[in-house]
Amino acid sequence: MEYKIPTPNSRPIAIIPNPINDCMWFTQESGRHVCKIDAMGKISEYPVPVVQNNDILASLCFDNEMNLWVQVYVDTNNPVPGGSDYFIKFDPSIRELCGQAVNGIPFSSHVVPSRSVMMHRIRKDHEGNLWFTEMMTDRIGKITLNG
Repeated sequence: MEYKIPTPNSRPIAIIPNPINDCMWFTQESGRHVCKIDAMGKISEYPVPVVQNNDILASLCFDNEMNLWVQVYVDTNNPVPGGSDYFIKFDPSIRELCGQAVNGIPFSSHVVPSRSVMMHRIRKDHEGNLWFTEMMTDRIGKITLNG
């Protein structure tokens, strides 16, 4: 079965299960949305509130507290305006969203120490830490959340 994404040319890049229910979450590289699709195939798109026109969304991951972490990096083909690559951490309440807005969902931004890293994937380890890839710097990054 295939499901058409409402935003044309959005380039979905990553998909993960919601740890609590049957929906899946995914990002759109060029659509600049975090999205969820339920078991019936209904897609909800949520615009990410802090991205610029040259920011690209990459992968996403839930931490042990059910916060949703989303990777955002600056397009190396269009680096102006400049900026740092970063993560957006959405409060667990994002999992219960209905409708098409993230208004009122608490979030925070976390800048990656290196510049122009082009993050690509993020995964949680068995201890609850988050690991991510930096394609342009040939590095692996780690976000230590437990201790």
